[in-house]
Amino acid sequence: MNGTPKKLRLISICRTSIFYLLMSSIGLSATKLWASDDEIPRVGLVQIVYSTALRARPESEALAFTIVPVNTRLYWVEGQESNGFFRVVGMRGPSGWVAAGDVHILQKAPSLATMRALADRGRLPCAEKLSGCSEIGCAKPNTAAALANAIKRRSSSSSSPTLISFHDVVSMQQESLRRVGQGHLLTPAQRALLLKLPTTSGDLGEGVVVDISGFIGADDPGPHVSSGESVNCNLSGSDSNDFHINIAAHPGDSQFAGVVVEIVPQDRNPGWTIRKLTTLQRARRLVLAVGPLFYDSFHLINQDPQHPLSGQPKRFSHWEVHRITGFYVCKRGDNLCKPTERGDWVPLEEFEP
Repeated sequence: MNGTPKKLRLISICRTSIFYLLMSSIGLSATKLWASDDEIPRVGLVQIVYSTALRARPESEALAFTIVPVNTRLYWVEGQESNGFFRVVGMRGPSGWVAAGDVHILQKAPSLATMRALADRGRLPCAEKLSGCSEIGCAKPNTAAALANAIKRRSSSSSSPTLISFHDVVSMQQESLRRVGQGHLLTPAQRALLLKLPTTSGDLGEGVVVDISGFIGADDPGPHVSSGESVNCNLSGSDSNDFHINIAAHPGDSQFAGVVVEIVPQDRNPGWTIRKLTTLQRARRLVLAVGPLFYDSFHLINQDPQHPLSGQPKRFSHWEVHRITGFYVCKRGDNLCKPTERGDWVPLEEFEP
């Protein structure tokens, strides 16, 4: 990323290992999955009736990550079935595949239309305008949702962010799945478990301000405006919603291999625009995002382009930079800017497409 062979080798290793590192930490205890504001996990429920292998792909010869014991209950993701296998997920891991003949269906996943209709019922604005939206948005006080919204809204005055790599994000994701899982909102005690996670860049965790450099994910949707999120009081329009951006390690990488970074509407620099971000995506320009880390626990990992999850953001990790406090564009045509050299970068507000 900074032009050094050692760093490029590290990122290359990371790119090919992301799926396997994450899958190795699967836990198989089921828990309630929560729907987000506009990206809805749809799950049914199955119970294992014969001890069976959890596999990377819907094939009998695919890599088996673990053996799932009898009577284990797992979520059946979107009712996905392929080649005689069901796609399933437990609380502490991304999805894998089990043989359909080894499970009993307890409940099928509701339709996407049904889930969206249910979500829409609770998406009425709770403030007239953004300036009147509290830091917890539409969440009820003293709830896990209120805590998540408040963390999303926080800023930081740290002048010395920690430079992290995509390999660091893989390590953080693996440990986070082990400690708190996914698909549910986190209590204060659970979020406390995410404050110090070991990586090659030192201990990292929620709230730590970081630099991460990469390329805006190549596929659709590109950088876009979120819609009607609780954190922004379910208000509509680009002026009242986050900018959702996916950053991956290499030019042309799919968003399935990327991480999410978010620009919030509160005090957003007018020079930070979707038009500029889309231009950077198409031109495959190296960018640098700065801001505190946030663990988006209430979604599901969506990193398999062969079997994408509807409504879930494409990404290999729940870790985000949210909210972005600085966004920079590499000045060099060869994209060999060093993240530690601010002179190599132009702030997005000063960038002219």
